[in-house]
Amino acid sequence: MEYNLRNLMDTESIVENEDGSAVITVTVNSLTEIASWIASRGKEVKVLEPNELKDRVVEIGKGILSNYS
Repeated sequence: MEYNLRNLMDTESIVENEDGSAVITVTVNSLTEIASWIASRGKEVKVLEPNELKDRVVEIGKGILSNYS
């Protein structure tokens, strides 16, 4: 799988799992910036931690959905 994170990440490590998934550990400029990137990927990215990042991604998703209710 190819990851295009170069514009957001200062450092990164990617560990690919046997099931085809991967765990990406990164240092980012801001949680808001990475939350937007994650939300733009839809179902293909799942935040494991931190909880603050999960919450920001959920907020963005709810905002998007509110445009279509």
